[in-house]
Amino acid sequence: MKLRIRPSRLVLVGSLVLLAAAPALLAQESQGTVTATGGSAAPGSTFNIPVTLSLNTGVSVDTLSFGLAITGNGAALALSESALAFTSAVATTDQVYKVSGTEGTTAWVAITVAWLNNFSPALSGTVVLGTVVVTVPSGALSGDSYKLRITGAAGAYGEGTDSNRVITPGTDAQLTVSAPPPGSTLAAGSVSGAPGATVAIPVNLSLASGVTADGATFTVQVSANGTAPVPTGTLAFTKDSSLPAPVSTADGSDKIAVVWLGTLSPALTGSKQLGTVSFTIPSSALNGQSYAVKVVSVQATYGLNAVTITPGTDGQVVVSSLPYLVGDVYPDGSDLNADGTFYEAGEFGDNQIALPDLIYSFRVMVHFVQVPTCSDRFDAMDSYPLDTVSQRGGDGQLTLPDLIITFRRMVHFETSTAQRTTRGTACPAATGNEPRLLAELGPRGVKAQKDEGADEAGALLEFGDPHGAGLGLVRIPVYLRVREDFHATGLAFGLSIGRGSAAPLTFAPAEGNVVWPPTLVDNQLAGKLGVAWLDGLSLSAGQRVLLGYVEVPGAGDPGDLLLSVHGVSADSQQDGRAIRIGLRGWGESR
Repeated sequence: MKLRIRPSRLVLVGSLVLLAAAPALLAQESQGTVTATGGSAAPGSTFNIPVTLSLNTGVSVDTLSFGLAITGNGAALALSESALAFTSAVATTDQVYKVSGTEGTTAWVAITVAWLNNFSPALSGTVVLGTVVVTVPSGALSGDSYKLRITGAAGAYGEGTDSNRVITPGTDAQLTVSAPPPGSTLAAGSVSGAPGATVAIPVNLSLASGVTADGATFTVQVSANGTAPVPTGTLAFTKDSSLPAPVSTADGSDKIAVVWLGTLSPALTGSKQLGTVSFTIPSSALNGQSYAVKVVSVQATYGLNAVTITPGTDGQVVVSSLPYLVGDVYPDGSDLNADGTFYEAGEFGDNQIALPDLIYSFRVMVHFVQVPTCSDRFDAMDSYPLDTVSQRGGDGQLTLPDLIITFRRMVHFETSTAQRTTRGTACPAATGNEPRLLAELGPRGVKAQKDEGADEAGALLEFGDPHGAGLGLVRIPVYLRVREDFHATGLAFGLSIGRGSAAPLTFAPAEGNVVWPPTLVDNQLAGKLGVAWLDGLSLSAGQRVLLGYVEVPGAGDPGDLLLSVHGVSADSQQDGRAIRIGLRGWGESR
């Protein structure tokens, strides 16, 4: 049989392959469309472009042809003719042509496909004709894209001059280059510990987006690096408290296998610490020696289907017998275990307590800076209660009494010092003490981020109406109102103006006041202001005192200011308990 699409023809426009209908057909109403469907593909991968024929009701074709052009958008790498192929889904193709070229500075590649013999049966309705297979250049960048355009189509049914069918191109589509999502991994974390200490090594699961697992099996191995003594003792696994008990089996002193057989309910998604492997550092290990922690095998399932998970980056156990001076938390030192942080013993401090140590601890307390609560560095800030001969100090929190002890040691009012050694705890980088926004204050009052309601608080930190003070300076008065007798070891707060503002904020103490000027004012972090009184505050029930003014240079209209409060802290002189401080913005009833 011969092709009967006489009024249509294959033409070249600027060397671009097109299937163009004759003028007589162009004036007729479309009887169907041919459309390409786009999507996304990774660099170096192949992508199948479905090509679909949609015919109007009552319309059939028994011969057909179409052309598809692929044009790079912007700086997308050009495709080659060899990168294209066609796989038919309806019948064997009779002709496939490929050609490439440029239009100005834009490169293109095109393919035309023709079925010259009768389809049997004839095509009608909506039919997937097949797929154009395109290979994405391996050097393509994520975000590059290609326009997919059906340049023309022609069809016919039966014999005679009226056998032609008017087939028009559908809407253009797009192929977008996207890097493959990160795969799912299981990795061991890094910790440090003294010789003879037992450390807890975190085992962290990270599942790619859309991946779920309800069963997992893995083996962790600990091996000595260099001249470190060979591990002794027996490894043990402690599951995360939210997970059911697994089956775990230690294989000598260097390996442990852990198994959950479809018992993880609810199923796991995203990132999750599965638990910790306990490892006892040989007592003969020397400071600076280390042990590699490797996930040597991992398998996972979801229902009856396998889930692909690969071992992640190896962890390290670094032997650190270095003590650290409580209160000495600044500056950063050397990253001994190469984990990108300075939280472990030996990685921070300079063996003295000075003003930078106090400021750094203050910034952590008011949540300007994040330091994991499980880390040695946080432990060095946690100086209250004091260490004794038989009892390690601290209470796992960073509050005003800790700053006061550090301050007193800095000025030698407190003559005692304390040294501690690492606790060897598993410490993910984002565990506790996360930077936070406590509340936003403005002309409409308080928008609380936590339950810091003013109605139940024993004291209120109130911010008065902003007002101009000349030379582009805006002042916001800060008051402390107490509802009951107030005897605090101190008071501290941290705030910023708006979000991300870099304005150099300052604090001006109130003159002739019953409250002493603050002990510490910190405005060295861009757009942030921290203020602390560390020498005690005592007020009677019902008193309202002006503490001072937050000064904002170049703030513009005072009515547009938005004040962000990140932390407020006060502790009772009597029993050390935290005193709840509410917040009140300008424009609220007093």
